[in-house]
Amino acid sequence: MGLSSFFCPSFPFFHILQGYTFSNWAGDWRSSINVALLAIPQGMAYALVAGLPIQYGLLGSAFAAIFGGLLGKGRFITLGPTNATAVLLFGVFAGLGMINQNGMGSESALLILPWILGFSGFFLVLASLLRISYMVQFVSRTVITAYVTAAAFLIIANQSRHVLGLGGKGEETSSTFWGILSNTFTQLGQASEPALWLSLFTAGTFILLQRTLKTLPNVALTLMFSSLLGILFEQYGWEVSYLDSFESDRTFLTIPQVDALGAHWETILWSATAVSLLCLLEGLSIGKSLAARAGERIDSNQETFSIGVQTPVAPSCPVCLLPGH
Repeated sequence: MGLSSFFCPSFPFFHILQGYTFSNWAGDWRSSINVALLAIPQGMAYALVAGLPIQYGLLGSAFAAIFGGLLGKGRFITLGPTNATAVLLFGVFAGLGMINQNGMGSESALLILPWILGFSGFFLVLASLLRISYMVQFVSRTVITAYVTAAAFLIIANQSRHVLGLGGKGEETSSTFWGILSNTFTQLGQASEPALWLSLFTAGTFILLQRTLKTLPNVALTLMFSSLLGILFEQYGWEVSYLDSFESDRTFLTIPQVDALGAHWETILWSATAVSLLCLLEGLSIGKSLAARAGERIDSNQETFSIGVQTPVAPSCPVCLLPGH
């Protein structure tokens, strides 16, 4: 038995490389550029939704793409950040009082994050090895639709402060839907006119591009045009807020602390279970739908394995966030 034959069941990329040609490479590199143009801003956005630093979103999207491509067996599978998993993480941090007034997670939130991701990956790999990933089909579509809809409302409420140019520093604030709306309405008098105009321009530009030029990377183009407008605003004295910069100093590569697990183990376990379930529901359901259109089928257990392996090293969100499609 050869080396490739031994590894193919769980590492199918050996089999793929055997038949890889230059024509495959020519199409893959073009596709990778298009995916990256979407995944970079999407990863940062979903990291902010989850209350995490933007570098977590970038790294999470990158690791998800690498491990998903190497360990996945089919062409149709969803990897990357999603609103459902991002909001789930935000809700976990908020429930533990780990969300600051600026909408970002505190240092304590970053300490429990590795444990949530680690257990999520463990549960997914275990489901793959036991070949029980098919069980997600018994979860009601109505339940998932209701959850995703509620997540969308929470995202809108939580990001409205940024659309209006509102924000806070350091203090803890309400993280519930109605609490966020109440805080936003009480601060409407402090809304920033440049931020509001920039938000309206961004939304209008994206809608226009989506209707007229659907084949282009419209998310990346919209961000580029909006960034240019932000620079123009500053030239005329209109102050625009920016994301905090970061350095690649590897501080995100930390060993999980046992104290954090001991203090919040119940929350970590149920959160990891919920994240695992959402990863399977979104990843496999979308993958199966796309594969069916092409007259193909996906190996759900193999795809579950690929999602599970990449989850612990994708700090943004598995399928994850935790945080593309």
